[in-house]
Amino acid sequence: MRVFVIWTHALFHASVRHLLNHPEVELIGATNDHADAYGEIAEMKPDIVIIETPEGEEQAGAETISILQEGPKVMRLSLADNNLRIYLRQDQVIVKSDDLLRLIIEEKNAD
Repeated sequence: MRVFVIWTHALFHASVRHLLNHPEVELIGATNDHADAYGEIAEMKPDIVIIETPEGEEQAGAETISILQEGPKVMRLSLADNNLRIYLRQDQVIVKSDDLLRLIIEEKNAD
């Protein structure tokens, strides 16, 4: 898996780099410049983008949505609460009201 990391704290970057030292993982890039990250991701086309989530930011922001449009899975890690949030690029068509319920149940059963 090709991985790109967007970090805020140097310790986070060093820790993730150490954790990803695995034969099945290739760390293809990392930056703390959020403005430049989008262009680098578009060019490098990673499978996964790991974003250090700033304290207090719990929801996917415009940055995450932009990255998802490029195709990779996005994982947001928070040092403040040790949470990992995974965002998948997936579109679903809802035709009937029952479709929404079906999708929610399928998502629950997938866990």
